[in-house]
Amino acid sequence: MAGLLDIAAVTETVTINGTKVDVPGVSAKGIAHLLARFPEMRMAMTGRGVDVSRWLEIGGDAVAAIIAAGTGHPGEEGIRGCRRASRDRSASRSDRGDPQGNDAGWTRPFRRKADGATGPRRRSIKYGAGYEIAEGVEALIAMGHPPNSVWSYTPRQIAGFLDFASIRLKQEQARDLAVGFSAARGKPQDVKQQMKDLQKE
Repeated sequence: MAGLLDIAAVTETVTINGTKVDVPGVSAKGIAHLLARFPEMRMAMTGRGVDVSRWLEIGGDAVAAIIAAGTGHPGEEGIRGCRRASRDRSASRSDRGDPQGNDAGWTRPFRRKADGATGPRRRSIKYGAGYEIAEGVEALIAMGHPPNSVWSYTPRQIAGFLDFASIRLKQEQARDLAVGFSAARGKPQDVKQQMKDLQKE
């Protein structure tokens, strides 16, 4: 069940080279940007394989883009040296035989495999990568959340808001059922009194 921290806009602050950086997390807009820029991420999310060599090739740019998205600036990979540092780190690991340097199981899209899962999560490609997030975004906008705000939500916030909305809907349905049953079985004067009570401010 969702709690306060699931819907709160919690920002973590980290220190990088003596500079404090706010990290709000990757928003729905950030994920959309990443999926649009890196087709490999879409392929991995829909269960299609991506060569390890391709992950190593785009690794630096992908890391820079993810960091930018995670700091609330999707599409603004302005952190100097991020790509170069990531490439150098991967090359160093590979040169010294570090399995994390060249094993696709340690990269994010293959996390389930690295954690010992029996196989990658597969879904029908007809829905496309990010379908659940898009579905959640549309649902929250339909409920009245401002579109600009919804796109700034992280997946955790989207899921949290949807969870609370589901609970509220069930409560409203239970109330409506009770009122309907009372109206169908109750005396006319009791129904009128209940309507007056409901109309009170």
